[in-house]
Amino acid sequence: RTRVLVARCLAHGAGVTFLPLLGALRRAEPERALAGEQDAALVLHRLAALADGAQTAPLGESYWAVRRLLEALGRHQPVLLVLDDIHWAEPALVDLIDYLADRVDAPLLVICLARPELDRPLGEPIGLGPLGEEEARAIVAGTAVVAEETCERIVELAEGNALYAEQLASFAADGGDGLPPTLEAVLAGRLGRLDAAERSVLQRAAVVGREFSLGAVAALADNEVAPELLSLSRAGFVHPAAAADPGDDGYTFHHVLLRDAAYATLTKADRADLHERAAAWIDREGTGDDAIAGYHLENAVRYRRELGENADELAVLAGERLGEAGMRAWRSGDAGATVALLGRAVSLLPASNRRGELQLERGLALRLRDRAGEADEAWAAAQQDAETVRSSRLRARVACERAQSALLAGDLPLDGAARALAEALPKLRAAGDVRGLARAELILSNVHWFACRYGDFAAAAARAEQYYVASGFSPALPLAIQAEALYYGAVPVGEALGICAEIQERSRDRSPCATATAVLGALRAVEGGIEDGQLLLTHARSLYEEIGNELGVLTTWSPLFVEVEALAGNRDVAKAHFRETIDRLRSTHGVAHATTQAALLADLLLDGGEIDEADTYARLAENEALSSDVLVQFLWRTARARVLGRAGNTAEAEEIARDAVRIASLTDGVRDRARAHFALAEVLHLGGKSGDARVEVNMGRRLLRQKGATALLERHRTPLATQS
Repeated sequence: RTRVLVARCLAHGAGVTFLPLLGALRRAEPERALAGEQDAALVLHRLAALADGAQTAPLGESYWAVRRLLEALGRHQPVLLVLDDIHWAEPALVDLIDYLADRVDAPLLVICLARPELDRPLGEPIGLGPLGEEEARAIVAGTAVVAEETCERIVELAEGNALYAEQLASFAADGGDGLPPTLEAVLAGRLGRLDAAERSVLQRAAVVGREFSLGAVAALADNEVAPELLSLSRAGFVHPAAAADPGDDGYTFHHVLLRDAAYATLTKADRADLHERAAAWIDREGTGDDAIAGYHLENAVRYRRELGENADELAVLAGERLGEAGMRAWRSGDAGATVALLGRAVSLLPASNRRGELQLERGLALRLRDRAGEADEAWAAAQQDAETVRSSRLRARVACERAQSALLAGDLPLDGAARALAEALPKLRAAGDVRGLARAELILSNVHWFACRYGDFAAAAARAEQYYVASGFSPALPLAIQAEALYYGAVPVGEALGICAEIQERSRDRSPCATATAVLGALRAVEGGIEDGQLLLTHARSLYEEIGNELGVLTTWSPLFVEVEALAGNRDVAKAHFRETIDRLRSTHGVAHATTQAALLADLLLDGGEIDEADTYARLAENEALSSDVLVQFLWRTARARVLGRAGNTAEAEEIARDAVRIASLTDGVRDRARAHFALAEVLHLGGKSGDARVEVNMGRRLLRQKGATALLERHRTPLATQS
């Protein structure tokens, strides 16, 4: 009555993140399971792309597709998903398990089997200690018929180790003399009693891996191997298993230690030859991908070099295959697999443009994994390759990435970053480097974002979108940027609504669709449709959560949600949400991510008269903001000026407020420029300068009128305002 899906992680070929799971999902017959389901075609497309290595959607889209398939299966019967050897899983696969545990709406039980070295908790752990004596006797009895005295000796030697007890029983049943004192010895003894043909087949299977197909072993043996595999299966060395290719027979070693023991009996020369032939078979049959072929070639290089042979050409081939696999992982957003695969690739390749590019991309993936020091080392290595091969194009790419890194760290001013990009872009265009242009335009959009030049921000993102698509990467991030700019920039609400709806329609992935939906909600609210805005924001959050995009919720969705709730009169909800979000950002993503929201919360608190708490958040924003972050620089000033004004220090408050207006005037952030004028008006009014205050109120209202923000205009209808 239960659908059971079993997948086993690989002990070799790091970087093949989803390969262990794909076979199990294929055996679940996705087409049949998804028949009649909403979004069935998209789910099947995502799963197929994941399987053939053509995935270019963000990683969250893959998680969503796997979840939807399991939910569809669960609507017919409970599902048991067993993931074995999870200690070998890539981080992205472990993240998928966490995602499923949090979000699957179906009767699903996930069981992960792991050794103690698993470095992160998953669900509720159940520790397995040694077998008791009765359990050990049951293992022996279920394996072979042996004398009672021998059984007791096996139980004593095994000390609760199930595999050791099992193999000792098999050894004794085979007629072995005595009982070997270690597991390694008993495995070696059993292998030693195989005939030459059986041992040769088992060795070749061991080269392929824990799981293998009859076709792969036959190719390495150059003859028929079915009789030997049948004999080995009867002896308990291997067992039939589902094959990746429906037209082939699959097998698995009874235990990974049996595989390791068989592999250890091969000479280095044989290992080198067989790994190279395994890679050739993969290419000939088209049954594998670059990561597995690269793994075999990488091992062939290692053993040939250990034998003193020249393997330079083979190393280049191995490096190229691993590099291709790494870039495929990168296009899917799998930073962990990217780091692993590209690290192995660059260790094999000589200095070249290609190695430099892979070093560069590896640095980006390391940055995403919060390993900034290693990222800087990778970029330094890419710079060295650029100098070695005299590549101005590669130098330009390194300069772009270093400029963004320094900007985000607060070590480079905006004009310095802009100059670096202005110098790099012509070189990348001249070289026709589409991937380099995609990154450069995206980084340029970040510079404009920091400067609050939202028109330029969106324009650079639009160019980046085209280059991302052309280079095989998902355009999700550039699309989301274009949507976000519509709310904060100068495009009038009516026009922005149309553009945003078009971006929403163009978005194939949930992340940009979620951002566009959230922006649509905020635009509708400031236009006056507050209830419509609230509904759209609720839907946007569900889209973010479907793909596990917590950072999108915290940084993009939350400020829009708070704005709309404040317009709806739900100020307590808005303040509580900001407090929670700021705490979450500070604990998980660093204080710098929280500074904008801290300044906005200070402003919101001041509207409710909560001056002391407002001052706390304003000072947090002041102390932690990057000097290059123009928005936070004038937002904290508006909040501090209002605090000082209400404390009676109107002279200092006016000075700070005018500074905020000056900084804001350099931007096209209409909503926030108006905020600065309103803050100055309040301070001036408190200082008895009502005429000057009226001028500032009207300037702020004029900006909101240009934007078409009707609801915000109503919110700022004060006795100081005049018709203009």
